[in-house]
Amino acid sequence: MEKLEAYQYINKTKTIKEIARGDMIQKINELMKEYGEIKRRLDNHISKHKEYEGGGRPAPK
Repeated sequence: MEKLEAYQYINKTKTIKEIARGDMIQKINELMKEYGEIKRRLDNHISKHKEYEGGGRPAPK
Protein backbone atom coordinates (compact mmCIF):
# COMPACT_ATOMS: atom_id res chain seq x y z
CA MET A 1 0.00 0.00 0.00
CA GLU A 2 2.84 2.40 0.79
CA LYS A 3 4.30 1.90 -2.68
CA LEU A 4 0.97 2.80 -4.25
CA GLU A 5 0.69 5.96 -2.14
CA ALA A 6 4.26 6.90 -3.01
CA TYR A 7 3.55 6.33 -6.70
CA GLN A 8 0.40 8.46 -6.56
CA TYR A 9 2.27 11.22 -4.71
CA ILE A 10 5.05 11.21 -7.32
CA ASN A 11 2.49 11.41 -10.14
CA LYS A 12 0.68 14.35 -8.49
CA THR A 13 3.97 16.14 -7.82
CA LYS A 14 5.11 15.58 -11.39
CA THR A 15 1.83 16.97 -12.73
CA ILE A 16 2.10 20.06 -10.52
CA LYS A 17 5.67 20.62 -11.70
CA GLU A 18 4.60 20.28 -15.35
CA ILE A 19 1.79 22.79 -14.85
CA ALA A 20 4.11 25.24 -13.08
CA ARG A 21 6.73 24.83 -15.80
CA GLY A 22 4.12 25.51 -18.49
CA ASP A 23 2.99 28.66 -16.66
CA MET A 24 6.59 29.86 -16.38
CA ILE A 25 7.21 29.27 -20.07
CA GLN A 26 4.05 31.19 -20.96
CA LYS A 27 5.08 34.11 -18.71
CA ILE A 28 8.58 34.16 -20.23
CA ASN A 29 7.07 34.29 -23.73
CA GLU A 30 4.86 37.22 -22.70
CA LEU A 31 7.84 39.06 -21.22
CA MET A 32 9.88 38.47 -24.38
CA LYS A 33 7.09 39.98 -26.50
CA GLU A 34 6.98 43.02 -24.22
CA TYR A 35 10.78 43.26 -24.34
CA GLY A 36 10.71 43.17 -28.14
CA GLU A 37 8.18 46.02 -28.24
CA ILE A 38 10.18 48.12 -25.77
CA LYS A 39 13.43 47.46 -27.66
CA ARG A 40 11.78 48.41 -30.97
CA ARG A 41 10.48 51.66 -29.48
CA LEU A 42 13.86 52.46 -27.93
CA ASP A 43 15.69 51.76 -31.19
CA ASN A 44 13.20 54.01 -33.01
CA HIS A 45 13.73 56.76 -30.45
CA ILE A 46 17.53 56.46 -30.69
CA SER A 47 17.49 56.57 -34.48
CA LYS A 48 15.31 59.71 -34.44
CA HIS A 49 17.62 61.29 -31.87
CA LYS A 50 20.64 60.58 -34.08
CA GLU A 51 18.91 62.33 -36.99
CA TYR A 52 18.66 65.48 -34.88
CA GLU A 53 22.25 65.36 -33.55
CA GLY A 54 23.58 66.78 -36.80
CA GLY A 55 21.93 70.13 -36.18
CA GLY A 56 18.65 69.33 -37.88
CA ARG A 57 16.61 70.42 -34.88
CA PRO A 58 16.55 74.11 -34.00
CA ALA A 59 17.97 75.10 -30.62
CA PRO A 60 15.38 76.04 -27.96
CA LYS A 61 15.09 79.76 -27.14
